[in-house]
Amino acid sequence: MRIQQEAKENREGKRSSWVGEPLYVGVDLHKNKSWITAMTKEGQVRFSFELRNKVESWQKVLQLLPEGSKIVFEASWNWFWLLELIGERFEVSLAHPLRTKAIASAKLKNDRVDSHMLAHLLRTQLLPQAYIPPREIRDLRELVRFRATLTRISTIVANKIHALLAKNGLSLAYSQVFGKKSLLWLRNLQLRWPYKSQLEAYILLGEQINRLKEALMEKIKREAEARQEVRLLRTMPGVGDFLALLMVAEIGDIERFASPAKLVSYAGLSPAVRCSGGRRKRGRLAKEGNKWLRWAAVEVAMHIKRLSPHFAAYYNRLAARKGKPTAQVATARKVLQTVWFMLKHKQGYIEKGASEHLLGTAP
Repeated sequence: MRIQQEAKENREGKRSSWVGEPLYVGVDLHKNKSWITAMTKEGQVRFSFELRNKVESWQKVLQLLPEGSKIVFEASWNWFWLLELIGERFEVSLAHPLRTKAIASAKLKNDRVDSHMLAHLLRTQLLPQAYIPPREIRDLRELVRFRATLTRISTIVANKIHALLAKNGLSLAYSQVFGKKSLLWLRNLQLRWPYKSQLEAYILLGEQINRLKEALMEKIKREAEARQEVRLLRTMPGVGDFLALLMVAEIGDIERFASPAKLVSYAGLSPAVRCSGGRRKRGRLAKEGNKWLRWAAVEVAMHIKRLSPHFAAYYNRLAARKGKPTAQVATARKVLQTVWFMLKHKQGYIEKGASEHLLGTAP
């Protein structure tokens, strides 16, 4: 194995020229394999090879690296396990995928080139970095994201039931598909066997998902009660334990965001701006950013426009001028702006004018 050969050469002193010298390691991380390139501060490549993503293989690689080495990989969907494996032995940086691509685009693109470029950007201090949340926040995100995923699945099942009823010329008179009255009505329906069997399966699936959601909510409530930031956000109309905890988990440290606009941009709720010939044009939402925070902001906006007089006035004014979809997005943007002020100043929400952000102390 290539790694074993590297280790053997290192023990025999054949690689003594770089033993003890900190290296800059770029990792092009994929699901099953990764390409690793290590270079010195001067840019000389010490080794570059492909590696299977197995714990034992990675442990051998980490043993090869001198103390003080730095490692970088992109913020893909599967980087968590590698960060946990590396632990605190080496300094880890997370590359922002889109910004890295903008800086280091190349005609020739493969795994070797990508890992080489990551190592190069790291050693030259040109790496556009992404936020690495601490373990506590990562665990919290897993909890609330799983709850949000179950909600989405439940919505899909409910829509399937609506579609099945429509095939039979029926419609549901209740707003909650899995409410007690609704379920009693659905179970008493006389349908032909192919539709009846589907309906029974959807009901069973929906009830099971709701039981899982209820069990998770007990954990979420305990986590929410232990955090001051959650207690602050719960003072906003329409914000409960789940949405408050979700926003806190996805935002992390509010000090990362210098202004409300930075938080809005992080959630992907800022319109794309194109400048050409001295003209500035605002387009559709860029939708680049944290999709979970964006979803939470939209959910809060749906509730707060009914519960808050000044948010209602803000939404209705925009809806009359630009339509409901635009007003909904603008309200979600305003929600995040208010959240920034509340977390930044550690103060609760007070109902004031639509253009103001006046806050008071949370209970």
